[in-house]
Formats: sequence, structure tokens, C-alpha cells
Amino acid sequence: MHPKSTVIFATLAAIVLYLVVDISLFHANMPFSVALGENLGARAVVVGLLVFLGGIAFFLLSKDQEEVITPQKEASLHEAIVGIIFSPAPLHVRLEKSLQMVAKALKLEQLVIMQYQSESLKRLYQLNETHPIAQTLMLLDQAPHSPLEKEVLNFHEKKEVSHTLLLHPSGHAVHFALLKAEHLLKPSGILSAVFQKGTTPSLKESEALKFLAQNIAFALSVAQKKEAILRASEQQVDQQLDEDPRFNIFTNFKLRQIILYEMKRNQRHKTDLSLLLFGIDHFANLQGMLSQKKALEIQKELVALIKASLRNTDVFGVWDENIFAIVLPDIPFQSANALSQKLALLISKKRFEGVGKITCSFGITTFMSPEDTIESFRRRAESALEKAHKEGGDKTEIKLLVSTNHDTR
Repeated sequence: MHPKSTVIFATLAAIVLYLVVDISLFHANMPFSVALGENLGARAVVVGLLVFLGGIAFFLLSKDQEEVITPQKEASLHEAIVGIIFSPAPLHVRLEKSLQMVAKALKLEQLVIMQYQSESLKRLYQLNETHPIAQTLMLLDQAPHSPLEKEVLNFHEKKEVSHTLLLHPSGHAVHFALLKAEHLLKPSGILSAVFQKGTTPSLKESEALKFLAQNIAFALSVAQKKEAILRASEQQVDQQLDEDPRFNIFTNFKLRQIILYEMKRNQRHKTDLSLLLFGIDHFANLQGMLSQKKALEIQKELVALIKASLRNTDVFGVWDENIFAIVLPDIPFQSANALSQKLALLISKKRFEGVGKITCSFGITTFMSPEDTIESFRRRAESALEKAHKEGGDKTEIKLLVSTNHDTR
């Protein structure tokens, strides 16, 4: 029950209780109608006093609610928000503390942060009495379950900067603010605050919520950038390893170093150098049918089979997600083509656990001119493999610098 309603109810109850006690104790022998008319002056004084006390309590509550945020309190609240958002604590801890502090200062019943993800809204954090901090599913991927969710979707579709509305049928005032920092071109989500029933947010309260939304947007953007930098750093470290830990063969980074070395040797001594790329046909479909772990196991089986069939001088490694490479020093494209046929036959006889038979496609090129570069060398081999895959798989394509293309199978 709202505090103002409680005061009114308590005042009326006190008056009724006083009259009942007075009549039952001092006028019990009289008829009720007669007893009610006795001592009207004294009773009027007591009832007036009770009404006066109730009025004072009502006034104090009204004054307290009207002055939730003074300029001094607003400045203090802003300072506290900044201190929390820029603290070294984890992001979820900072968000939780800032939401709790603002919800307490503004006497909110609910405070929700929702974050855009592509065209959807994800409820990032929710703060209320029953669910202090909760993560939920995409709102736009399911029907909204509450009036607040419906109003959030309406606000999202209208693309308004901020507004206040009545949340029917409950009658709660709700304030929306976009999560948009000054350095961001687009908002990253929505902050919605549900006020106590019967209260309307003041200008200072709206400004405080807007300030909170701006700082949350900034904190989220910084966290996302840190995560992206961390992922890029980890990926760069992985790429610069000599050996892929999944397959125990060379990484793409190491293969490129070896190709550059062999290119220089080719230019000095006119040696041959071929590159053979291969990948499992329709691997994306295979990943869709199997678990990621099972698909990786099939790749490992294939790598072990190929590795046991190569010469000591052949350089075997990972080229891309589903592409493997064999760098063939001192081997012309004709011999590389013969190797691809040998490997294709070997793969056709193998039964892989869980899927049975698989096929692979091969793309081959040879370093033939001083004008050739590692990039043109790479592009030709990748283009040859792509063509073999597109033509149904289980094929070998050869592409040379002079644009001689032929299918050898």
C-alpha cells in the first residue's frame, strides 16, 4: 500500500476506534443513537486532533516525495554513479551497484537495462525485489509477458529519445532513456525505471536517469572494446604459434614463413615449389548434423591419415578453418596432382567414426615466375580449391600463373 494511503486509512481507523471505545466505556447503558450525541464538543476536539496529526503526516510524506532529489543530492548522486562506473570492479558488479543506488535514491519499484543485439532486445539486467539481478532471453524472439515489456517494445519501435508514460493498468509511471554515450553514434539499449504507484518523476529524477543511462552505455562500450581487443590478442598469439595444438601440425603463420623461404630458394636455384590445399566436402552440413566436438574428431582422423602418408620433406599444416595445406618443395604441379589422387583414394577407403565415408576436394598451384608473390600464390590455390568444392566436390583443380586450368579427375 502507498504510504499516503496508509496515513489516510490509519487516521480513519483511529477516529472509529476512539468513538467505539468512548461509547462502550462511558455510555454503555444508553441507546447508541443517544450515546452518539453525548459530549459532541469533546469528541469533536479529539477527532479534530486526530485529523490534524494525520494531515501533518500526510504533508510530511508529500514533501518528502516532492523533494526526493535536491540539487545537492543530484550532484552527489551523479558523483556516486561516476565513481561506481569507473571503478576497477567487474562490469556486472558496477552495473548492479549503480542500479541499486539509483533505485534506492529515487524509490523505484523496478529498474531494467535492455541491450540491443542486431534487431533484438536482450534484457541485460533487471533490478526489483523478487529478481535482484537477472539475465533473460531476447524480448523480440518471444511474446512480451508483462505490460513493461510491451511498453519497452513500443518505445523501441518509436525510437524516441526519452519519455514518461503511465503503465496501465497498474498506474505506475515509467521513464525510458536510451543507453547512448556521447562518443557513440547509435544507442546500445534502453533503460526503463518504474516509479512507485501514484508518483510522477520530476525533472531532476529524469535527468538522473538520463545521466545513469549515458554512463552505463559508456561502461558497456568500453567493456565490449576490451573484450574485442582481448579476443584479437588471443587470436594473434594463436596465429603466431608454430604448431596448431588441435592437430599437432604447422599453423598458417608457420606455413607462410616456409613458403617465403622456399620462394627465395626457388628464385636462387630454380627449384620447384607447389602448394596443395584440401578440405572436407560439405563440411558445414557435417557440422550442422554433428556436435562441434564430433566434427573436430573427424578432422583429427583425417589429419592423422594424411600425415602418415607424406614424405619427411613435405610440410603439412592448417590453412584455414576447414582447409589444410601441404607445401611441396622441389615438386612440380604434375607430381602434386599425383599426390592428390593418392590421398583421395586413401580417404575413399577410410570409414570415419559416426559418418562413414567422406570426400575431399583439392586445389593445386605451382610457383613458376619471379613476378609471383605469396599472395598471388595463395589466391590461385584457394581459387582452385573453391572451384573444386563448387563443382560438387571429390575433385582436383589446378591453377597456374599462366591461367591454365584443367580438371585432372
